[in-house]
Amino acid sequence: MLFELKLAWKYFRTGRSRLVRFTSMVAVVGIAVGLASFIIAQSLSNGFAQGIGDKILSNTGHIIVSDYGKVRAAQGLVAARIRSAEGVELVKPTTFEPAALLIDGVLSYAVLRAVEDGTPGFVHEGSGEQHSGLPLIVGKRLFDLRKKDPGAEALLVFSGSEGGSSQVAVNIAGNLETGLYEYDSTWVEIRQTDFARLKGNDTFSPTAYTVFVEDPYSSDKVAARLRKKLGAGYEVIDWREANKPLFSALALERQVALWIIALIVIVALLNITTTLSLLVKERLPDIAILRTCGANTRKLAAVFLVEGWILSLSGIILGTCAGLVFCFAANNFRLISLPQEVYSLNSVSFAVDPTSVAAASAITLGLCTLAMAVPVARAARAKPLENLRLK
Repeated sequence: MLFELKLAWKYFRTGRSRLVRFTSMVAVVGIAVGLASFIIAQSLSNGFAQGIGDKILSNTGHIIVSDYGKVRAAQGLVAARIRSAEGVELVKPTTFEPAALLIDGVLSYAVLRAVEDGTPGFVHEGSGEQHSGLPLIVGKRLFDLRKKDPGAEALLVFSGSEGGSSQVAVNIAGNLETGLYEYDSTWVEIRQTDFARLKGNDTFSPTAYTVFVEDPYSSDKVAARLRKKLGAGYEVIDWREANKPLFSALALERQVALWIIALIVIVALLNITTTLSLLVKERLPDIAILRTCGANTRKLAAVFLVEGWILSLSGIILGTCAGLVFCFAANNFRLISLPQEVYSLNSVSFAVDPTSVAAASAITLGLCTLAMAVPVARAARAKPLENLRLK
C-alpha cells in the first residue's frame, strides 16, 4: 500500500492541469462547507434546545397537575396522592389565573401565579416605606422595576368569586426574570394568602400542583403514573408536553436545515466524481505505462482511490476545523443574536456534540468513497495499448 500512497500523493500535488486544480479546489471547498454547515447547525440546534430546557426546568415545575373544574378534593389528600407516586420529589400547591394588569394607563394580559408566603421579594426590607395595595412580583418585560422605584402602583383586574370581573389596587414589589420571553412578559406572582383574599376565601385553595421529579427527562413516565393514580378528573402535563409547539418548531427548523446541508454535500460529491474523472483521464498514459510494468487492477484502483480519499479528507478536516472554530468564536464573542420575542431566549450557545461530528465525518467519507466508484473502475479497466496511442 506504500507504493499506492506515494504515487497518489505525487499525483495530488504535481502535474495537474488548471481545470483539474480548479475542480479539486471546488470539491474540497464543497465538502468543507457542507460539513461545517452541519456542525454549526447541529450545535446551534442542540444549544437552543438545551437553553430552552434549562430555562423551563429552572423556573417551572416538571409536571403540572390541575383539575377540570369538576373535581374538588382536599389539598392535603390530593398532594399526598401525587407525592406517593414513584419518582416524585416535591409537590407545591399553586394556581394559574388569567388576569390583566393596568400600569401607567397600559392594560396588559397577565397570568396570576400563586407562590408560597415565604417567597422573598414581596417586602421592601429596610426601606421603612409603607405601600398600599397587595404586593406583586411581575415579569421584567411586563414592567421593568429598574425604571421606577419599588412599590410602583398598578391595578389588577381578575375574575371574581361570583364569576364577574373585579379589580384591586396593587404595588409592584419586584421583578421576575426567567430568560424566557413568554414568562417574563406575562407572569405575575402573588402570595397564597393574598390570592385567597382576592377570592374572598379564608385559606388558599389551589387549582393546580407544581410537581418536581427526580429525573426531569423521565417526567413523561411519572406523568403517566400520576394520570393512572389520580383518575380522569385531573389533567397531568409534563414540561415537554406543555412546550410541545416550541419543540416541534425547533425540530422542523432542524430538519429543513439538514435537508439544505444535504443538498450542499450532494453537490460536493458530484464534484468529487468530476474531479477524479478528470484526474483519471489526465493520467491515462501513466496508467498504460504502469500496466506494462506489471501493475495489476487492484494497485491501479488503489492509487486513484487513495487520491480521492486525500481530496475528501482535506475537505473533511477543513470543514470540521472551520465548524468548531466558528462555534468556539460564537460562544465567546456572542456572534449570534436572536430576537427574543420569536425564540424565547435572550442568548443561545453552540453545544458541539463530538459523537455527531465524528458520525457526520465518517458518513461524508463513506459517501465520497461511493462517489469515486465510477472513475476508479474506469482507471482499473484502462487498456495499455489504447492509452499509449493517445500519448
